[in-house]
Amino acid sequence: MSKLYEFMRSRYDAFPIMLGTSRVRPGMIIDTDWRPTWPWEVDTRPDFEREEMFAWDALEESKYDYKSDFVEANLLYGTVTNRYSIGGEVSLPQFGLTLSAELEHEYKAEFRITDLRARVFQNSSHGFVLMSKLNALRQPRPDLWRVINDDFLVTETYHVASLHAAFSSRGTGKAKADFEEAGVRLAAGLDLEWKSDESFELAGLSKVPLAVRGVKI
Repeated sequence: MSKLYEFMRSRYDAFPIMLGTSRVRPGMIIDTDWRPTWPWEVDTRPDFEREEMFAWDALEESKYDYKSDFVEANLLYGTVTNRYSIGGEVSLPQFGLTLSAELEHEYKAEFRITDLRARVFQNSSHGFVLMSKLNALRQPRPDLWRVINDDFLVTETYHVASLHAAFSSRGTGKAKADFEEAGVRLAAGLDLEWKSDESFELAGLSKVPLAVRGVKI
């Protein structure tokens, strides 16, 4: 179990998500497989498969009745760190970063998140309201209920707002030159600054969530 998973579960009761789309926000229903988490077999961990629909679309209501905003999500311990092995094709949409071509070398990468934001409903009761209305579809709309039953209703999302990345290679690779050769593509509103040949800082709010909080339908 990764440090990121442990941190998001213990600090925010949230689950990391790798769907890589900015459409995921409070009110999204995600098609989900549930599996036990060893050794705590009474608990289950979601495997997020794909976007299903927005809850207000299922209910035939207006999305403008369920608006959400970004707010600060305090990092209790200052930072949260996660480690990856990267090489070849690199796509990290949750950090707002992808490469146009493959990296020439393999790297051990450490991403240290220094600022995290949450996207939450403007009205804190909307998660409960949506869940109650979705459960009420069981009898009048059994066809729709079969689609969304056991799915995951997102009530909060968590987004990286700044991070520090450090790289190490067993060979002769220099991360800065390798990344620049591959062509770094950043999401809108993000800035990247290399601090050395082996580290950079990324600032700006990534619209693709790193983790989500919600309830099982």
